[in-house]
Amino acid sequence: MTNKYFALAQDWFEQRTARERLLLGVLSACALLWVGVALIWQPLRQYRTDLVNKIALYDAGLTALENPAFAAGGAAAAIVDNRPVPVILTDSAATAQLVIRRLEAEGGGARVVLEEASFDQVILWLEALKREHGLSVSDLEMTRRPAPGVVTTTFALER
Repeated sequence: MTNKYFALAQDWFEQRTARERLLLGVLSACALLWVGVALIWQPLRQYRTDLVNKIALYDAGLTALENPAFAAGGAAAAIVDNRPVPVILTDSAATAQLVIRRLEAEGGGARVVLEEASFDQVILWLEALKREHGLSVSDLEMTRRPAPGVVTTTFALER
């Protein structure tokens, strides 16, 4: 059946003049080039740009967490947030679009469990807790999940 359509197309093409065949060939080449750029090259370039932006975001969060001035609490000296730690955590988790699975108050801090959370959101949330509320991570455990970029996180926070 496909041979029948191929033969029809070939007959139609052979009935064209030499100039029309040349123009059809140039048009076909342009169409293939457009398909290659629009459907292959541009989506790959956009995907690569998105990945580079994610890596930069991870690096910024990890650099902030590893910074000695940040870890020493230099920025936390001016922070005055007298609300209880569980209240701060529930409010800021909602802002960061994270769901807290378990929250236990421990002295002046709290122990938190996040399940199936995005790694980058967790890191940026921890950085925001340190920067905006003066809460430091004293214990952290992350377990990678099967889905890419998803972790289960257990950590303890203190003032």
